[in-house]
Amino acid sequence: MATESPILSTLSLTVNSHPLRLSTLYRPGPKPAILFLHGFGSCKEDLHDLIYLPSLRDHTVIAYDAPGCGASEHYGPSSDLTIPFLVATAQAVLAHYHITSFYLIGHSTGALTALMLATMLPRTQQLLAFINIEGTLSHDNCFFSRTLYNDLLKSTSPEDDLEKLIAYVNSTPGYSHSLYASLLRSRVRPDAVKPIVTSTVQLSWKNLLGRFVRLSCPLMYMYGDQNCEATFLDQLEKNGVELARIPMSGHFPMYSNSAKMFKRIEGFFRDCSFATSSNSSASGGSF
Repeated sequence: MATESPILSTLSLTVNSHPLRLSTLYRPGPKPAILFLHGFGSCKEDLHDLIYLPSLRDHTVIAYDAPGCGASEHYGPSSDLTIPFLVATAQAVLAHYHITSFYLIGHSTGALTALMLATMLPRTQQLLAFINIEGTLSHDNCFFSRTLYNDLLKSTSPEDDLEKLIAYVNSTPGYSHSLYASLLRSRVRPDAVKPIVTSTVQLSWKNLLGRFVRLSCPLMYMYGDQNCEATFLDQLEKNGVELARIPMSGHFPMYSNSAKMFKRIEGFFRDCSFATSSNSSASGGSF
């Protein structure tokens, strides 16, 4: 049985010629890894309590503060802190831990990073399942507005960028928005705001929905009930994506209703593990 105490360490990597020091949470286990990618302005601890879920106790768990967030450090031009750079960082983390098959969870911009990662996996890696929590799938559900995007393009001060982001979040009603906004100054590097927000908005106009439903592994899309009118939910369901509506929450179910969120995550991965085990048993193998 895996230990319930994760290893907290600083992982030194070089990504696209830029040195990184990633604040990392790692719990080794005999079963396939679960990689969690948090959203911009959040942190690796958002899903720390995965380690206490009984059915996931034997799984390796990996999470880290993304470059530009939390306790991680990035040594390079801030303009490089885009979604593609975050994808390259995730690839480097998987390679460091020699991960060949894994489950994936992403929230918000972390879910967008996860989606791009999933579409670029080499044949030597297998994605077992993907939980997309409030991730951008179209410009209509992008957490960052076009107005904020335009304001940041005209801005010349990273500190002003951060203040604009905080003001924007506080001006948009939603469960846990005020909590999230209050944490941004302590969790975000000001010079990371513009490249992350602008690259997210730019990608939101791509065919992200198509990329998501074309993935060949089991898929879940988790959303707060404040966002139940997203236009693509019916299309996701028609394409076999499991929908997980979290009551009394919006964009941040881990802050507003973590108990319900963790219950749905555990149930989904338990079902995926059972299906894998059944298929392996039928072919003479075991999970």
